Amino acid sequence: MSLLSLFLFSLHISQIATSSPSLFPCPTRCQCYSDNEQNQQVHLICKWEQLNATTLKLARPDLVRTLTIKCPYHSPKVSTPPHSLFQGFRNLDRLELDRCLIDTVPEGLFAGLGQLYSLIVKNAKIADFPREIFAHTPNLMTLDLSGNRLRIEPYSLRSLHNLIHLDLSDNDIGFLTNTMISLTKLKVITMNNNKITNIDFRRFPENLTDLSIRHNLVSTIHYVPASARNLKRLDLSGNRLEFVAGLSTGAVNVLPAELKHVDLSNNKLNYLHEFAFEHLQNLILLDLK
Repeated sequence: MSLLSLFLFSLHISQIATSSPSLFPCPTRCQCYSDNEQNQQVHLICKWEQLNATTLKLARPDLVRTLTIKCPYHSPKVSTPPHSLFQGFRNLDRLELDRCLIDTVPEGLFAGLGQLYSLIVKNAKIADFPREIFAHTPNLMTLDLSGNRLRIEPYSLRSLHNLIHLDLSDNDIGFLTNTMISLTKLKVITMNNNKITNIDFRRFPENLTDLSIRHNLVSTIHYVPASARNLKRLDLSGNRLEFVAGLSTGAVNVLPAELKHVDLSNNKLNYLHEFAFEHLQNLILLDLK
């Protein structure tokens, strides 16, 4: 953030805290910033011990446009948030929950957030999400669930038909299912630092353009020409690939044809087929170091 932006933010804090406390009194342990476009709306950044209904009792939650809640590092406190915790935040665009350990995620946790387009729930040690939890956020475009304990992609992702960017990094995902195939608008998937051993490009949505699966356990990839037709960037650095084959050799360890940027650095490569990259007519950057 630039110095000018920081200065403007400080002015907005002063305005909210002094000139209009009755309109929106800033909660304890929060910073409140007025919105540049909508003077009646605010952005909140709060540092709370945990998620509960008490801390979220605001005078005018409908005025909040973005809400960031950060819990302490290494805090042992575990939250059990109630159903419809964010019900009053009907105009919320962006919600971020960071380091707030959550025991059980209620299916209606995000009820009332129909306008939400960006959701971040990271470092919460969540192992699973209810099947219909994202049915309350149909307009979601970006979703970050990194730093949890997911073992597979949540089935609940199927509700997110407007999703463009998905981050599932730093989980315990060991294999890929068909959950994401139906997400036709999804273009960017990041799954770094998981436990994935093989990749089948047929399990990804057709319009995917950017895929990053760095630092996993990938030793095998499966590709057929009908899959990954729009994939332009592939990052598989820090995996266990031992060879790259050519398109004429079959479907194992063959790279998708439309790729422009490929990172295979820090793998265990000991063999490259002589025609391994011949079918990559659009290739601009290749990293094999």
